[in-house]
Order: sequence, then structure tokens, then C-alpha cells
Amino acid sequence: MTPRQLLKKYWGYDSFRLNQEDIIQSILNRKDTIALMPTGGGKSICYQIPGLILEGTVLVVSPLIALMQDQVNSLQKVGIKSFALTSGLTRSEIEIALDNCQNGYYKFLFVSPERLRSEWLNARLKHVGVSFVTIDEAHCISQWGHDFRPPYLKIKDIKLSLGELPFLALTATANDHVLRDIEDSLELQNAVTFKNSFLRENLEIQISEVEEKLNPLLNQIKRQTGSVIVYVRSRRKTIEISKFLNQYSISATAYHAGLTSKERSQRQNLWLENSIQVMVATTAFGMGIDKADVRSVFHVDLPEDLESYYQEIGRAGRDGKQSQVFLFYNTQDFNRLHYKWIELYPSLKEIKEVYNKIGSHLQIAVNTGGYSEHEFNLIAFCEKYQFNPQKTLNGLSFLEKQGLIQYSSSQNKLASIQIIETNISLSGLEEMVLKTLVRSFGGITEMTVKVDMNVLSKRLNKSSTLIAEALEKLKTASIIKYTPASEGEALFFLQDRVEPKYLNLNSKVYKKVVELRNYKFKALKKFAESNSICRNISLLNYFDEDLQENCGNCDVCLSSSNQNLEQIILTKLISPIHSNELLIGFDVSQHKEVIQILRILIETNKVKKEKNILSIIE
Repeated sequence: MTPRQLLKKYWGYDSFRLNQEDIIQSILNRKDTIALMPTGGGKSICYQIPGLILEGTVLVVSPLIALMQDQVNSLQKVGIKSFALTSGLTRSEIEIALDNCQNGYYKFLFVSPERLRSEWLNARLKHVGVSFVTIDEAHCISQWGHDFRPPYLKIKDIKLSLGELPFLALTATANDHVLRDIEDSLELQNAVTFKNSFLRENLEIQISEVEEKLNPLLNQIKRQTGSVIVYVRSRRKTIEISKFLNQYSISATAYHAGLTSKERSQRQNLWLENSIQVMVATTAFGMGIDKADVRSVFHVDLPEDLESYYQEIGRAGRDGKQSQVFLFYNTQDFNRLHYKWIELYPSLKEIKEVYNKIGSHLQIAVNTGGYSEHEFNLIAFCEKYQFNPQKTLNGLSFLEKQGLIQYSSSQNKLASIQIIETNISLSGLEEMVLKTLVRSFGGITEMTVKVDMNVLSKRLNKSSTLIAEALEKLKTASIIKYTPASEGEALFFLQDRVEPKYLNLNSKVYKKVVELRNYKFKALKKFAESNSICRNISLLNYFDEDLQENCGNCDVCLSSSNQNLEQIILTKLISPIHSNELLIGFDVSQHKEVIQILRILIETNKVKKEKNILSIIE
């Protein structure tokens, strides 16, 4: 099948977005390729379609377990077999998965960069039949990237076992420096680079310095007719703001990591179905969400940096229609952000202490624990050792960049299921569940497989509660092995615990991280506070893109435009004129704006209207 035929068959689209088809063809031509595409630009399809065409399995390197699982679930929903080598899998389970790849069962194999450091895994991958390698979130390979992870630097080493296969590096946020780092660090050969513009012409950026935020938020949301996302930085605020909006008859709900999986799923679905207009959420909301008709995104709290801001506003207007994004801030916000991200960044000595205490807390012996997963309560841990929670969180972030651990504040542990008895007669829901498991989850009869209950629920058109009851019955009858899904914080050891005296954290990387945090803080502050430069010129300049002229669609441009129009209107009214004559000489596209400005001039007693005659009030 051709790329377009596959696009229609699996995703229902008739045509590709900008650059997608060219990127696909580049991989089919066996060329190293770098693709810089904005959030929502359809990066995944760029490796999925050539992966379906080429013989063998696509090796996809991804930094986060949640991202890998999202991709696996998305592929399984459209009937494409894939597998993720997540933590908790035994060596024999991994062997079975690799055998299935070798036999052509799985088309996509997801793996973390830390896993690729395993000599055993590299040796096994040699026999899998890898068609090409995709590096997702490729900015992680650069120290200038906003989420640098040293294990990414080792990805190039798999060429020693796999040979000179084509590499596809994908990222949504990277400047020219990062793109050069990607090409050099992966040792790409004559790489073809595709770089879409960062300009989102349909987004109207509005930034306001305010003392109080709830009333400006309310006033703007009242003017919105479509779906809305409001981003905040705490669980408490999601609840407070959603309740506040509900008081004014605006349908809103809160979304945060403290909710159960069922609650998050229910609220997300209500919003996706437009039964609720406003989703008030922490910034975790949005990953994997592809809702085309979001008309506005609000930031009531400052984003972490401009990369985060760009990704989050990109969830508005994915259908290409005009949409608005708002950021409300005050001086105290920047003081708090500086304290949280700069002043509370721990020293190397403090980071080492956090790492050693974690090992003791979880009772992990030195030189053991690699690829193990542990329940981990950050607050309880900090109270036990009298650590500052935010400083500890920042320390965990650095340890993650060093490839030692990975912390998840909301680890939704999927159900674990293996079918151990197949030659059995069943009826009713139990039979339907068993058949759906076999059809939907490859290898489930040979090993334990992670199963998303929401996926199972949709395929069977039954509630998760009923399905869980059926699974428990199958477990009791010794037909399946079943561990229910669970919730909570989790900590993953990405390699064996290092003995304290051998724990050598990279001081150069540490220095670069601190410098980068300061640089990003200053860039965000400059972007928000500048009211004389077009927002898009400022934002694109941060990503090394030169916008030649003002966008005409942000608060700075519109303010300048309004001032010019106001002066033109007042000049026209030096001599009284009939209201019908006012619009003569203005472009049709300006008529609505002219009428709005005239209304303001009348309300502020600068202009009067008597019997349709307009004149200036002296």
C-alpha cells in the first residue's frame, strides 16, 4: 500500500500535513532524517507509515514510560501490533517480545535510551530485523535542549550492532544549536532536515500583567464559545478555579494527578465530548490529547519556560481556526518561579545525598535494583529525612538527566494480564473479555502484558467495573493471571544502585543545567514583560526563527493597530459626519474593529452621536 492509502486506512485522513509526506519518503529512501514539527503537527505518523511499509520492526527510542505506553495504546487502537520494553519485565518476557518482533508480529518496539545501554539487549536486537531507528523527543540529546538526558548520547552506539540503518530524529522544540547537536551526537550522515515554522498564524497571543486573576479569567471565558483549557501549577488551584467558574454557570471541571484513573478518564471524556466547556488542569493534561476545536488556552500561572509555553498553547486551534491564548502574570509570579526553579536548585552534594537516601529508604542494596519499579511517596520521604520537597524534586530531575532514576508523580500502573488457559469453554462477558484480550494484546498467552482498562472498556463497550469483575472471575478460575491497575507515585531505578563513593555526578552537566535554568527564566520574563515587540517575533526569535514582519494577531500588534485606527477615526471626525460615512476608506476586514473602537470612544465621552451624526466632544 502507498503512504496515502495507509494514512486513509488506519487514521482516516485523505491528505498529509505539511512536510509529513516528504519526511516519510526520506525514510523510505533510507536517508538519515531530522524533523522539527510543532506540537500537534503529526510527528508519530512520520515513523509509523514508513514502519508499516518497510520490512522489519521499527525501534523507537522514547524518554518517558508514559509516552511509550500512549503510543502503544494508540497503535493498538487502530490494529497495529507494538510493544514497549517498560520496567518490571523479566528477561524471559523481553526475550519473548524480541522473538515476536523477529517473527514479524510486532511492527514497533519502544525502548528507553537507558535500556539501550544493555549489551545483552543490543546483541539481541541484531537478530530482530530492525528497519530503522526513530528517536522521539530528540532535543533530549542536547545540553541546550530543555530536557537533556545523557543516555541519549549513547544511542549512536547501537549502530555497532545494527549497522548503518537510517535514523529519524523527531522533536517539537529545538533551536539551531540543538538541531546541530542532534546531527553531531547521533553521527547522522548527510541528514535531511525538515523544519516547519514555529509560527501559528491562527493563535492570538494575549499577555496581561494583573494583580488579581480570577475576574479577568472569568470575563474572557464568558466571551469564548468553544472548548477551553486553563493551566495552573497546583492541584488546589484546579479545584478552586473550576468551582469559581461553576458559580457563574460556566461548566468546568478539575484535572490533576491526585484523581483516580477513573475520575481523570471520566472528566477528560466529558470535556472531549463538549459536555463540559472548561478543563482546569495542571500542565500534565494535554499529553496525547488531540482535540481539534480548543478555542482558547489560559495560563493563570507561569509556565516553566518558553518551550513548555509553546507546547501548551499549541493545544489550541489545531483545526486551523482562529483561537486565543492568554497569559496572566504579576511580579510575585516571577519571584516565586525564580525561588522555586533557581534558588531551590540543590548543590551536587545535596543531590548525592538525595540519591543515597533513596537507596536506603527503598532498601535497595548497592549494585542491584536496575530497571526496578518502587512505590515512592515524595512528601513522606522528605519528612523522614527533613528535606525540602521542591529542592528534592529538583534533585530528582537532575538524577533523571544523569540516567540514574525516573520519578513519576502520577504513575498509572496498567493492569497486568497473562492468559494461561486457552482450551476452555466460556460464555457471556468472560468469553468476550478473553477473546478481546487475545485479539488486542499480542503475546498475552506467552507472557504478562500491560493492559489499559480504558482501551478494553471501549472495545467491549462495557464499563471498567464490569470488565474488572469478569477478570477477577477468570483469575479465580485459574484461566488468567491478573494484577489490577493501581495508582500512585512511583520511582524507577534505571540502572543498579551506585555505591556512594563511586557516584560521580557530572559537574559540567550540572553547571550547564544551572546556566540553562537562568537563561530560560530570563527569556520567559523578557517575553512576558515586553509590550513593544510583536509576541510572535519575540517567541520565534527564541527558537532561532526570523519573522520578517509583525504578526498582526497578538496583543502588541492589535494594540498598535487600535491606536492607529483610533487616530484615523478622530481625524475623520474633526468635522461632524454621518455614521454611514465613517467606514468609507477603511478595508472591509477593519470594519468590525472600527465599530468597536467607536463604541469605546462614545462610552469614554470622547465622541458623541446625535441623530446618526458623529462628532468630537470638545
